[in-house]
Amino acid sequence: MILKRICIALAFIAFFCAMPVAARAAGTPDMDTGYLDAVRDMPLMPGLAELSDESFIFDKPHGRIVEATAVGHVADNDVRGFYTDTLPQLGWMSAGSMRWLREDEKLEVTIRSQGGETFVHFRLSPVEP
Repeated sequence: MILKRICIALAFIAFFCAMPVAARAAGTPDMDTGYLDAVRDMPLMPGLAELSDESFIFDKPHGRIVEATAVGHVADNDVRGFYTDTLPQLGWMSAGSMRWLREDEKLEVTIRSQGGETFVHFRLSPVEP
């Protein structure tokens, strides 16, 4: 009887340990996607890597100006879909195609493909009064 309970407990443990692996394999968004170093609250889509040398950060009295670029072998439409779905969950409101507003900041994301890679450029700046 005790052996049976131990086997059932081990089966439950194995099942719950395997769930995150199965979810990742099924394409479920990974909550540990990471964030841009230049903008700590800007998620970095899986498959993209930030180009640190191309980041620009400037704090001014009326807000910050940040430019960052990420690159990867991902489809343009996947990038659009990721940020269109993810940014509203972080408080960003759509202000047009690949443009968002949040509090006193605006964000513009541009996407371009070159040489088989996709470059994603983020420009964060204060909303002008």
